[in-house]
Amino acid sequence: MGLRSWYTPVYTYETFKKVVKSIKSNPYAYGIHFILKLNKDASPFKAKGLLIAWSGDGSSSLEHLKPLESRAETCLLDNLSSKFIKNPPSLGIMFESEKDIKPELFSESNTPIKKQVSLKITIKYYPCTFSFTVLKDFKPFSYEDQDGRSEILLQKMYEMKIHSPSHAYEDYVIENVRKVRGGEHWHLGS
Repeated sequence: MGLRSWYTPVYTYETFKKVVKSIKSNPYAYGIHFILKLNKDASPFKAKGLLIAWSGDGSSSLEHLKPLESRAETCLLDNLSSKFIKNPPSLGIMFESEKDIKPELFSESNTPIKKQVSLKITIKYYPCTFSFTVLKDFKPFSYEDQDGRSEILLQKMYEMKIHSPSHAYEDYVIENVRKVRGGEHWHLGS
C-alpha cells in the first residue's frame, strides 16, 4: 500500500464521464486533483484528449478503474517526465473540477484549443481560502466594472458550498484583485 498518483487519458466525453464516475466510486481512490487539456502532444499522451490527475491508496486503486481501456492507458506519475510533476499548467489548460469539462473540449483533430484562457482564481483568507478555475480573461479590476467577477464568485460559492457562518454568500464583495502568474487572487469583504 501507499499513495499512488495517476494520469488517465480520455479522448471522448462519454469515456470522461465513465472514468470520473469510476474514480468517485472507487473505495481506494482519494479523488481527482485536476484535469489537464494538453496544448500539444506530451509523450506518452496525445493533445486531442484530456488527462485526469487522480490518486489512490496503492496499486489496488488502479484495479478498480473503468473502463478497462482507460486502465490500460493510465500512467503512474512517477514514471513520467518531471514536467508533469513540477509544472502541469505549462503543458496546457488546467481545470480543477470535472464540472468545468464540456463536450466541446474533445476535438477530433490534434489541434489545440485556440485562444482559450484558463485562470486560477484564489480567494484569500476571508471567509476562507479556496480556489477555482475560470475560462475567461478579465479586464483590470475596478469597483464600477467588475467584469463578471461578482457573479462568478457567487456561483462558485454556491457550487462549492463554502463555509460561511456569519454571512450569506450575497453579502460578500470583491475589494481587491491582485494579478498573479496564471490567475488572480481576490480579497473579499462584506
